[in-house]
Amino acid sequence: MKLFSYFTFFLLCFSFCSADVVDKATGESFPSQVSFGDYTLDATGVSTRKKLMFKIYSVASYLQENGDKSGDKFQQIMNPENAKQLTLIWVRDVNAAKVQDGFKNSLMSNSAPVADADKFVAFFSDVTKGDEHVLRWTPGGTIDVLINGSKAGSIENEEFAKSLWSIWFGNKSVVKRDQLVSLL
Repeated sequence: MKLFSYFTFFLLCFSFCSADVVDKATGESFPSQVSFGDYTLDATGVSTRKKLMFKIYSVASYLQENGDKSGDKFQQIMNPENAKQLTLIWVRDVNAAKVQDGFKNSLMSNSAPVADADKFVAFFSDVTKGDEHVLRWTPGGTIDVLINGSKAGSIENEEFAKSLWSIWFGNKSVVKRDQLVSLL
């Protein structure tokens, strides 16, 4: 009987520990942890980008564990010393011009360097429902963009990285930013 109890406990713990993070507004599911290179990141939350009444994409935020659980959650996210990732799953088709304009307008409202903003938006083309865009910010200010698992490009500029992340974590966030840190 004890063996069964331990086994049941192990299965429950394993299921709980590896549970996905779900955007309740769209039903999109994200892993609770992601790894790339030497980095392992934990989910900090999910939110939905809406424009008027339309759902555009679900976004999950990930942060490298830094041990500091005190202080402002948004400062933890914006700390350039920690690797982080945003995973966007598009829930509708959007043409390239709208995707690029959306990113460009958001970057400009967050004071992004123009040359880097132009380079960034050029990475994107038409989006089909279900497409996945991954944005990674590694220490040193490098942004890597992956579209459906393929690297689209990189930008090395910490100022740009902060402007990019401010789209979701700044005062003018395009999503409910508190949802993106709800797991911290």
